[in-house]
Amino acid sequence: MALHERSIGATDEWFTPPYVFDALGCRFDLDAASPGQAITPWIPANAFITARSLETKWCGFTWLNASFGGRNGLIPWLEKFERHGNGVCLVPDRTSAPWWQRSGPN
Repeated sequence: MALHERSIGATDEWFTPPYVFDALGCRFDLDAASPGQAITPWIPANAFITARSLETKWCGFTWLNASFGGRNGLIPWLEKFERHGNGVCLVPDRTSAPWWQRSGPN
């Protein structure tokens, strides 16, 4: 049986597939927006934050695939990630979005 993501807008949970971590070839100190190790056991991290991540201090080399949420829902995650300054953050390719223009690659 094939697994498919639900339709657009039905969920803000988009799990990073294992091949992304294989390509990165590294281990993280922290998964800052984890759905839980039981759900995504392939994420190579030493610690996992599953709730209240925006209020919790992040330490070390951090993996972030935050829930995209509604319009501009990613902004608080990006701001915290930028302040933290150490890790890899996966975001959707919304190059016309204001947050991308401010935070995207230069």
